[in-house]
Amino acid sequence: MFIKGENSISARIPNFLRYINFHYENIETIQEEIDNLSFSSKRLFHFKCPTCHVGWKDVANTSKLINKHNQELVHVGCNESIHFVPYTKAYPNLRKIYLPGEQNDVEFNDLKLNDNITIPRNWKCDKCDNIFKLSIDRLISRIKRDGFYCNNCKATFDTVIKVKATPLLHTDRNLFKQFIPTLVKSNMIDSLSDILVRWQCFKCHGQYECSVIKRHFEGCPYCDNKLMLKRV
Repeated sequence: MFIKGENSISARIPNFLRYINFHYENIETIQEEIDNLSFSSKRLFHFKCPTCHVGWKDVANTSKLINKHNQELVHVGCNESIHFVPYTKAYPNLRKIYLPGEQNDVEFNDLKLNDNITIPRNWKCDKCDNIFKLSIDRLISRIKRDGFYCNNCKATFDTVIKVKATPLLHTDRNLFKQFIPTLVKSNMIDSLSDILVRWQCFKCHGQYECSVIKRHFEGCPYCDNKLMLKRV
């Protein structure tokens, strides 16, 4: 039997909306809907993990999400140990263009890796002052695909950062394992940096240079037969 406030989706699954994909779900009506739907409802929802950006469609009681003891909702096999990591440590480059104050409902310092990434947010290019609205997932996708964040001037994150963290460790652990520190250290880049750094391939152990954003879609030039590896 359905009892509102006891076995509704919103009552049984705290932070449910953090994982909802608002590119498909109605942000204006969904709160009322989950307040009035049973936890065991067969209604299918569009989900998107705010940490790994993987999307799926399932019932509210999806096996892909679990409540931790502190009532934090986490994506199984993904963000159990990093859901609380702030964007200041994971994506510090985004601070440069995130509009502060009333122009966004959450301050950048308060954003974490379990905050919804499909809600439109306001940004301002730090190169040409172009103001635009885009969800975090689509902005990150644009940067990784095209290299730039601003459609107006094609600006990229081409200057090093300095943070008391290792951003790649939180967002791209495999890239972090291949990163070779030189003059550029691990606290000077994140996964959106248009900075040339050195990498070492897991397979052939060859070292090569490539920008961080290009590494998202470019493999090892030796394994891809673009360069010849010199054996010592």
